[in-house]
Amino acid sequence: MFTITVYRRENDDCRSPEVNNQDWNDAKMDEYNPAIASLLNKIPVSQSALEKAWLFHEIGRAYFEMQNYKEAKDYGQKSLVAAQEADDKSWGLNALILLSQAKGRL
Repeated sequence: MFTITVYRRENDDCRSPEVNNQDWNDAKMDEYNPAIASLLNKIPVSQSALEKAWLFHEIGRAYFEMQNYKEAKDYGQKSLVAAQEADDKSWGLNALILLSQAKGRL
């Protein structure tokens, strides 16, 4: 078995000014639910399809880490749609990997 590591590019265009490091600190401390709730609150104020692709991916990734593979798959699909809307191949690839990993665990 092998693992694929996808490195997200640091791009100010895909991060909302409202997103802060506390979201990621929550997730790193295995407190995924507060991180998910915080990210979900950012979706209505997100300003672009690229930002939504990123948010959906991060929510899906958190669900994946919680072993909730159905939600991970659903948010991976949302991320893919948003990435296609933004015409961003990197986030499209990230979304496809998340989708594949989640589907493989269902």
